[in-house]
Amino acid sequence: MLKKNLQSIDNGNTNPHVGLFIKGELTSVTPLSLYTFDSEIESIASSVGPEKNLQGIKHINLKEYRLKDSFLDMPVNYEMALGEDRLHQGYYIFNKREKGLSVLIDAGTFTTVDFISEEGLKGGFIFPGLQTFLNSYSYGEKLPTLETTETLIPDLDIPHSTSAAITNAMKYTQVSWLEKLLKDHDIQKIYLSGGYSSLFYEVLQDRFNGQIVHEENFIHYALFEIYSYIKR
Repeated sequence: MLKKNLQSIDNGNTNPHVGLFIKGELTSVTPLSLYTFDSEIESIASSVGPEKNLQGIKHINLKEYRLKDSFLDMPVNYEMALGEDRLHQGYYIFNKREKGLSVLIDAGTFTTVDFISEEGLKGGFIFPGLQTFLNSYSYGEKLPTLETTETLIPDLDIPHSTSAAITNAMKYTQVSWLEKLLKDHDIQKIYLSGGYSSLFYEVLQDRFNGQIVHEENFIHYALFEIYSYIKR
């Protein structure tokens, strides 16, 4: 890996931010709205949020590297509409050339689950994010909109209040699909990223016997890896 300086931009839906690499080391992560770009350092972006956020920012646009069936040297078995964040993080895992099936769970506004092996990015799922799930209750006239809880472990007791009924429904929903995926697929390794990743880490510790890699800033390391590949 090149020991270069880089400004990595994660233009996400909810919390766009910029990672600063100095000599190959991630030294800071700053909200995009508060970051002052250094014109002497190259920038690269992964963008699923509003393009207006990147206006006036000179950066490497990775869209040109995505072909119908590939991204750089990674085969991709997914339509062109695949989100850049999923694509770029998937490449980071693929580039490790590990044997067996790995899964990337990126827990943000939406929780995306992508399967990667030595054969490339095989596809995946999109679930409502934790807060997105809770916000859906606003469609009920008399139901509250709650904030994400500090754990995904469901309470064993049957709920006796509306707030408990909603939060436990959210928890059981998340745990159910996790357990189903682990049962149906021979997963060797799980990568966790995103703002809510620590909650999934707590659940998976008790339900997954393989290796778990937890890195909230995974997208920035992925962008640095891609940048290094392009420069090579």
